Amino acid sequence: EVSDETWQHFRKSVKALNEDNVIIGEIWSDAANYLLGDMYDSVMNYVFRNAVISFVRDGDLTNAVNTLERLRERYPKEAFYAMMNLVDSHDTTRVLSYLDGIDDDRNQKDIDSAIPTYEKTSDGAKQKQYLVALLQFTYAGAPTVYYGDEIGMVGSDDPDDRRAFEWGQGNEQLVNYYAKLANIRKNYKALRTGSVAPITTDNAAVLGYVRSDEDDTLVVLGNNGNEALTYTLDLAEIGLASGVTYTDLINGTVYEVSADASTVDIVIPANSGIILTTNAKEITVDEGALAPAFDASYTLKSDLSAAGLNVELDNNSFVYDGTAKTPVVTVKVAGKVLTAGKDYTIAYSDNVNAGTATVTVIGMGRYIGVVTKSFTIGAVQITEATLDQTEYIYDGSAKTPSVTVKVNGK
Repeated sequence: EVSDETWQHFRKSVKALNEDNVIIGEIWSDAANYLLGDMYDSVMNYVFRNAVISFVRDGDLTNAVNTLERLRERYPKEAFYAMMNLVDSHDTTRVLSYLDGIDDDRNQKDIDSAIPTYEKTSDGAKQKQYLVALLQFTYAGAPTVYYGDEIGMVGSDDPDDRRAFEWGQGNEQLVNYYAKLANIRKNYKALRTGSVAPITTDNAAVLGYVRSDEDDTLVVLGNNGNEALTYTLDLAEIGLASGVTYTDLINGTVYEVSADASTVDIVIPANSGIILTTNAKEITVDEGALAPAFDASYTLKSDLSAAGLNVELDNNSFVYDGTAKTPVVTVKVAGKVLTAGKDYTIAYSDNVNAGTATVTVIGMGRYIGVVTKSFTIGAVQITEATLDQTEYIYDGSAKTPSVTVKVNGK
């Protein structure tokens, strides 16, 4: 790598051009030696990532708290508040996929791990991303969102983590949540430059800290469990007042605390968290401005007729309703299997016992255009006709057999 002396000379040159120029280093471990004022101003804070994932995904509260405290105690204050707090990057698995158990090393060779999809990502991982975002936007340092995390993009380690931004295909709720957290941070200076005081909890599912400055005090509590829980917050222990009203900035819940109370019971949602304050400000989100992230009308369209569409008959399969056979097909574009109801709808015509069946694929979502494919259908062969329990219909002069007719067991 590069010697310390080189970085020291580099810093002098950079700052000589403009003293406000910022130098951010790529250091994956403890970077204290680089942050003493003679090399870097900040670093990509992978240690922060490790702490957050340790708590949210792995359930290790002790490791998370100890790691965050070690950063706070070892890094100079100027650098600590300027840390590039990321939870993924172009060199890691995307955070949503990482929460779903896909590691950074690309050693998992199954197709769902090598090329993950949002549809196959677990609901648990999707929910845990809300807690990751909460911690990222409320802790000291600069929350650095890798493009696409805010809409729920997935991806395994490099290069799959560098997919093009998926305009118009994002999770609207998640997009609005990230925007809300950003607006909360913007409205409360304490979340940007205020002090950080960890809360010692008696519940391994709860991580908490207090952010405060001369204007505001905010309590952040995160729950990594799969069930909502009620946590008794000791106000006196963390130096908060009684006889006031606390509001959760995330969901708007109000907690009235009497003057003689020293604790308050707080409900923390599953795999999420709360931000409490006595100074509730109006937090607004311009959903219209966010629409390109989740509104399908902003999706870049591909014309099916020019996109290499392939309609394949599934193992020569047809659905037979007793009078006609309908082809069972898989629709692909450039080898990628499309999803019915999301990428296309399908219509059938001329479905007969024998002859030609026509399949019409109609693009939707990010696909436009109409493509028609015909399949040859062979005649349906009756494979079995059995007498129903020796039953006959007697009309007074003759008996007619009662039979069951089957085609391939149907």
